[in-house]
Amino acid sequence: MKTLALVITLSFFFNYSFSQTTRKVILTEEVKVVPKGKKWILKAGETTRVQINPDVLKSGSLCNALFLSSPRMISRINKGDYFSGESFIIIFKNPEKVPYTNDFTYDFTIISIADKTFNINELENMNPEDVGLKHIEFKEGESLFVSNCLLSIEIIETNLSSAELIEKKKKEESIKELNKGKLENFNIPINPERFVKEGTIPEYKDKMLSAIIFSSKSVLHKSPSKGYGLDNTSLWKLKLNVNQLQIESSSGINKTYSIHNIDYDEIMKMQRFSLGDSNNVITHILLVAWSNSRNSYSIILSSSDDKEEYQFQNIELIDKQFQKP
Repeated sequence: MKTLALVITLSFFFNYSFSQTTRKVILTEEVKVVPKGKKWILKAGETTRVQINPDVLKSGSLCNALFLSSPRMISRINKGDYFSGESFIIIFKNPEKVPYTNDFTYDFTIISIADKTFNINELENMNPEDVGLKHIEFKEGESLFVSNCLLSIEIIETNLSSAELIEKKKKEESIKELNKGKLENFNIPINPERFVKEGTIPEYKDKMLSAIIFSSKSVLHKSPSKGYGLDNTSLWKLKLNVNQLQIESSSGINKTYSIHNIDYDEIMKMQRFSLGDSNNVITHILLVAWSNSRNSYSIILSSSDDKEEYQFQNIELIDKQFQKP
C-alpha cells in the first residue's frame, strides 16, 4: 500500500510540475509577446490545433491549393510586426476536423517548419521531412501573430532552462555595458571645417543626448543603379536614440536600424553611428554633426559598402532630449 501511495504521489508531483512549466498558448491575428522567462516552441512530429481562414476551403484560392497540396502546407506564423519581420509556413499531415467545433478547426501533425530560406521547388526532389526546420523557439520579448491562411494555432510555452537563464543574464549584462558606452558617446560634435591635429577633442553642439528628432525637406540619394538623384518633394523624418534610428518619408519609405556602436569619426569630423541587424552585422553608417557656417546639422546615411547614400538637406530640429543626471 505504501508503494502504491508513493507511486501516486510521485505521479501527481511530476504531472503537477509539468503543468506548471509547460502550457499551450493560442496565437491569433492579434500580436502577442513571449513573456519574460518563457519561450514558445513549435516541433516537428507534434500535433497542434489550428483554426483556418474560411478561404482555405474555397476552391481556386492559394490557401486552398496549399492546404490540399502534397505535402500539405498552411501559412503563416509571423515574428515581428505587421510591416516587417519573418514568416513561417507549416508543412503538415493527417488533418482531422475537430468534432463539435466549427468547420474551420483542425488538428494536424507538423512535418516541418519552413522559414525564409525555403523554396517550394525543393519539394520536387526532397521529402517534406528533409526541408525546413524540425524545431523552432521564439524567445522572450519577441512578437508573434498569424495571418494569411491561419486564424489561430496552438503553440507550446515553457520556462527557460537554468542554462538559458544564465546565458540570458550574461547577454543582458553585455548589452547593459554596451549601452553605457553608447550613452556616453551620444553626442553631436561641431565640425571644425578646417584642419585640426588628429586626436583633438571636438567641441559639442549637443552632449549626452537620450533622443533627437530631425526633419528634412530634400534628400540627395545615391543608388547603385541610378547614381545621384534629388528628392525635393518628400518630407523626411529621422528619429534617433541610443538603440535605433527610424526613418520615415511621406513617399512611403519606413526603415528602422539598430545602433551597435557610437564613436567619433576623425576623418569626417562627425559622430558615427554604426547601424546593423539583430545578428550584429553592420550594414549602414550614420554621420551627424553641426555646421557653424551653415547654422545647421549635417546628416549622411550610407551603406557599409558605399553603394548607397542619403545626404539630407534643409534639416530642421524637431525635438531633442537629454540624459538625466
